[in-house]
Amino acid sequence: MGRFYLMDKRRIRNAVAALAITVAVLALMWSAGRLHATAVALTKLEYTVCDTLLFGARGPLPTPEDVVVVAIDPLSVQNLGQWPFPRSYHAELVNRLAEMGAKVVAFDIVMDVGRGDQDDRELVDACRNAGNVIMAAQVDASEDSIGGHRRTTLVMPFEELREVCALGTVNFTKEEDSKVRFASAGHEVAGVQIPLLSVHAAASFLGVDAERLVTGNTLHVGETRIPLDSSGRFLINYVGKQKDVRTFSYYQFLPPPGESIGVPAEHIRDKVVFVGVTDPLEQDVVDIPYENTFPGVTVHANIASMLIRNQPIRRLPAGFGLLFAAVFAAGLSAASVSRRPQWAAISLVALITAYSMVAASLFSSAGIWIPVVVPLLGAALATIGGIIYGYLVEGRERRRISSLFSKYVSRDVARELMEDEGAAQLGTSRKLPVTCLFSDIRGFTSISERLSPEEVVAMLNQYFDRMVECVFENRGTLDKYVGDAIMATFGVPKSFGNDAERACRTAVRMREELTALQEMWAAEGRTGIDIGIGINTGDAVVGNIGHHERMEFTCIGDTINTASRLESLNKELGTKVLISQSTYDAIRDLGLFEVRRLPPAHVKGKAEAIQVYELLGWAKPGAERSETEEPATIG
Repeated sequence: MGRFYLMDKRRIRNAVAALAITVAVLALMWSAGRLHATAVALTKLEYTVCDTLLFGARGPLPTPEDVVVVAIDPLSVQNLGQWPFPRSYHAELVNRLAEMGAKVVAFDIVMDVGRGDQDDRELVDACRNAGNVIMAAQVDASEDSIGGHRRTTLVMPFEELREVCALGTVNFTKEEDSKVRFASAGHEVAGVQIPLLSVHAAASFLGVDAERLVTGNTLHVGETRIPLDSSGRFLINYVGKQKDVRTFSYYQFLPPPGESIGVPAEHIRDKVVFVGVTDPLEQDVVDIPYENTFPGVTVHANIASMLIRNQPIRRLPAGFGLLFAAVFAAGLSAASVSRRPQWAAISLVALITAYSMVAASLFSSAGIWIPVVVPLLGAALATIGGIIYGYLVEGRERRRISSLFSKYVSRDVARELMEDEGAAQLGTSRKLPVTCLFSDIRGFTSISERLSPEEVVAMLNQYFDRMVECVFENRGTLDKYVGDAIMATFGVPKSFGNDAERACRTAVRMREELTALQEMWAAEGRTGIDIGIGINTGDAVVGNIGHHERMEFTCIGDTINTASRLESLNKELGTKVLISQSTYDAIRDLGLFEVRRLPPAHVKGKAEAIQVYELLGWAKPGAERSETEEPATIG
């Protein structure tokens, strides 16, 4: 159980940190939603992101087949004269639309003042005869100058027109970013509920009673069911830009005498026809997700098309945003506290990309708007928190262990071990396959007696620098110095493949570096040294061993002892590098080394003689191995 203690302790610490980060992120997000300023900022950011991610990625829907707009545009003003037009023009338009078979005609023009003239009478007669006209009413909320109370009034068509037409309100409310995204199902004034112009038009087209459209918090128009928010509003599923809704100029329906109408009847027959001003100079324009200066009458056309085609937008409640934020924060905080910052960043980018694709797909295919900003902001905050924690806590631990590693292995190996959590192995105890190398200086005691202490230290440092570098370049681990001896291991705390080969490479390189040192010392007039090396392969116990206040990561066991005995055996056999049978078996088929088989030898701690081999150096083409059958013994 102790072998996993350090790793388990680290995992528990990271899990607690991830939980704390998740709770902190959720608390921050919840508090931000409660504060008006931050709530508005988050809402505006959500709208801005979704304009591009949802509406922008989806693109325009097919042009509505059941809805058209008759636009009072600059061309109409140019051909028919100054706006507002005489009401006799509207009467003629109603008659023409009726002749062409329009199913519903909805005017987004408030005609509240009756003049009692012939034009008014013509318009009233035309609407009475058509029997399918809906006129605009406008809700006016003004503040009482005396009491300071807000008073709501309804600006309606003049009485005679009101008696022959249905009514529909035309008011829209803008969001925090000044765009029209929502529409009210209707407006209640003085106890009278009047549906929105476009809602009333869609209901009339579908043959639905306009007085029974809202039940509870749901708008019912034919087969279309749309949940309403607390203010009785629903999201508008815009078809696209103004050009994506079939539009004709007003003047095309009122040609000069002797000329025909410039619009084919099939474009009007059985359609909902909205009549309104589209000239931006007349100020009846709003901003929508697709574009600015969008005519209000075309907004109504979009709403009616959405209701008729049963293509509403269904937005998940805000609570889902916090739910998704909790899930993402938990996952990314857990990943961030235990991984390198670049991996945490990659995970965040991958999540943002995947979630954005899911959000865009749901919106395009099913009209479902899932929260975007809150979940991804929660994920980003959790990632940042995890990275900060990782730097302050895990980073400190990594730097400590990396510093500890650097005493045993090269910087590259230390970095690689840290990346795959090899550091955790320093705190575990287990049996692993190991190749152990021992090297020792021959006759160093007598040499040191002839040198000053400074010369001894200088010589040893030069020697150790070269020898340890040979260990590191072959990805070995410096286990310890024992006086003037070196113990190195290959395979712990991590195996890099064919540990025996790398140990033998190290031995050959050590001999080469020693030769270079001897030549340098001889040129300086100093006495040279010689070394013996022993290598053995087998299982060893690996772990932190020693007093609880001074422990050492090392290997122990018969495999290690045998390597030490082989190093000593060089003195008796007059050899430089000896390897065991197990090491030889691991390298025999590589063709990299020249090896000479020696007679079995007795070593301390072994009841029977063991087979040994002399490692002579790099393999030479055509070289032959010599053998001897005489036993070698060490007392």
